[in-house]
Amino acid sequence: VSEASLTLQMMDTVKLAVDCGVAFPKQAFPVIKSLMTLDGIVSDVAPQAVLLRDTRRFGEDLRLQCCP
Repeated sequence: VSEASLTLQMMDTVKLAVDCGVAFPKQAFPVIKSLMTLDGIVSDVAPQAVLLRDTRRFGEDLRLQCCP
């Protein structure tokens, strides 16, 4: 896991996006919540994991579904 957890980075990113007027599709929130839960599990089980790199393809898939 990076120096700043995925959860903190996602929270900052979502806040910035909302402050800039981005409207998230309803489907995005379960994904975000799941990634935050995953971050907590990985932090406990495999602290050396690079979760952002390992989950990048799922974010790319979500982007393609939400913003074709």
